[in-house]
Amino acid sequence: SVLTGQPSPVLLLGAGASVRSGIPLAAEMVERAARWAYAKEHGRSPEDPRLLRSDWFPWLKAQSWYDNAGSVADNYPPAIERLLQPRQARADFFRQLLQRGIDPSSGYEKLAEFLHLGFVKTVLTTNFDMMLPDVKVRIRRPHHIDIIQTPSDYTKFSTSPQHPQEVFLHGSVDHYTDKNIIDEVQRLDPDLVRMVAPLLRDHPLI
Repeated sequence: SVLTGQPSPVLLLGAGASVRSGIPLAAEMVERAARWAYAKEHGRSPEDPRLLRSDWFPWLKAQSWYDNAGSVADNYPPAIERLLQPRQARADFFRQLLQRGIDPSSGYEKLAEFLHLGFVKTVLTTNFDMMLPDVKVRIRRPHHIDIIQTPSDYTKFSTSPQHPQEVFLHGSVDHYTDKNIIDEVQRLDPDLVRMVAPLLRDHPLI
């Protein structure tokens, strides 16, 4: 840490880190995607209050690709792949999902403080939300965060960053590079792996 002279830890945020900030877990995402797709297929608005779970959930479970032996969450990759087509529909769905209308949780405020104080310098995330940049604006700490979402951002990455950095391992919804389905998440961008590997070799991972 900064206090002991040891390498600062790298923090990995995964699914669930943003639940208290209004971002749902996999099972709820599957259900929302099913409601979205059912509504589109039947010429209705996904926001129609008359659209009930009893309408779209049996329809979801009747899909040939749906694994009824698994949990709803287990069906996340095929649900995103099959229900949110074309790719523009996937982007529209996730953009709406990420417009939470809820302030980032106190945990994100504390993390922003850690970044400001230099306790943590690099945050890796498999998520797509912009909680850290949002809370930075709100509490004005830290002064700057380098956001690394796409290959064009890789030049900003450093193993000894001057400013805190957040690396989006699964890409960006807004840039149509988000990785959600099985084929997409099986492997990371090789350039991203080469970039991050030395950092993980020399720093503890939380």
